[in-house]
Amino acid sequence: MKERKEPTPTSELNLPVQIKLDSIEKVLNQQVKDGQVLYQETIFKAGVPQEWVHVGLQKWLKSGIEIAVSKADTIRLSVINQELYIKFPLTSTMALTYALQVNPLETTAELVSVAKIKLWINECWELCAKAENVGHEWRKRPAFKVMGLAISQLSIIEDDIAENLAKWVGRVDELLKQAVPLANIAEQVWQRVQQPMPVLEKPPIWLNVAPSNLQISDIQYFKKHVQVAVHAKAGLQVSGQQQKVVNSLPLPPFETYTAADETTTIWGNAYLTYAQATAVLSQSLKGYTFKKGWTSIHIKDIELYPEKERLVIKVKLRGSLKGNLFLKGKAVYLPKQQKIELQNFDFELKTKNFLAKVANLVLHEQIAEKMKEQFEQSIQKELKNLPQTIDNYLYLHRLNKHLLLNGKLQHYELTDIQFNKKYIELAINLKSKVNIELEL
Repeated sequence: MKERKEPTPTSELNLPVQIKLDSIEKVLNQQVKDGQVLYQETIFKAGVPQEWVHVGLQKWLKSGIEIAVSKADTIRLSVINQELYIKFPLTSTMALTYALQVNPLETTAELVSVAKIKLWINECWELCAKAENVGHEWRKRPAFKVMGLAISQLSIIEDDIAENLAKWVGRVDELLKQAVPLANIAEQVWQRVQQPMPVLEKPPIWLNVAPSNLQISDIQYFKKHVQVAVHAKAGLQVSGQQQKVVNSLPLPPFETYTAADETTTIWGNAYLTYAQATAVLSQSLKGYTFKKGWTSIHIKDIELYPEKERLVIKVKLRGSLKGNLFLKGKAVYLPKQQKIELQNFDFELKTKNFLAKVANLVLHEQIAEKMKEQFEQSIQKELKNLPQTIDNYLYLHRLNKHLLLNGKLQHYELTDIQFNKKYIELAINLKSKVNIELEL
């Protein structure tokens, strides 16, 4: 049997990688708990604000105001006009002390701080963020009651809070970097991709990927997620054996590109051992019963193996005819019909029953033809099921704890099948659209 000599074309993977905003929100809210104090300080002011003069507070030379600002509710992210915004609901508690006041006067205020965020990936594969304070909205302004009079125009307090919030917004950069540890995730994913990945359990089928190139687009903003497009080149093989990776490649230097095509084109070879091919065929052929007149012949077992330039199908028979039937022929793949045909077909019956062996040769030939037909039909059925198997693999398939694959097969072509000495080789060309969700 001939070995394939033509090199397999390199596959090109165009994979939009999405991070849902609510996933980032979840991590941010775990980092900053409700009620957590973001900053606190005491303001000492010589004299008093001009607006307090009319209530007689000017006689005190010094007043003190303790301010503590804490997270009040869930941090929210949103995208507006292709820009990312973050909103922090906050509560501010304030305590006013002055010369003749034994207990401080206390009040609370509520506000929402808003910042605009620019995201990018640096050369070390780290997610970088630059938050710009947009402003804040008072939901409930601070107000004290002094001598029964409400004092709500407390510009000194409001100005101080606004100034500190603008400074605190800078912490958002580090929070986002911690929320999305992209460098660690990229390294883990890159190394994991180079390890064999299971495709099927029975028979066991493994996907082996040999990446050679990796590029990343700029970050794009959508209503419910942010996204980068990943462009990679790789050699792909599907094998019946779990291959060991001796020396995996390190994560390549970060390189950007302009996303254009979202279609993934895969040229891959699938390698099946004859034992695995036997297991696949046995699912449809084992237990099959051939009946004609008084004759009832049952297939107890089946085995495929190569013999020089031919494929041998050994069928163990029971019933009216006990023994082994050997179907032999050159297995030829017809790509237009998507089927395998046994050409130059012949058969041999081995049985201990001499009379059964020599009698009714016509019946034996009919049985052999029927077995050949069943073999070809079973193989054709399995080949037709391959696209659905691949499509099922692409749909909501978890690659690891961080990556969820979700794709749709658009084009499938089985270009060739070779029956070699040790395995059966299938050359496959696929086109698909695949999204990858990065879960934090």
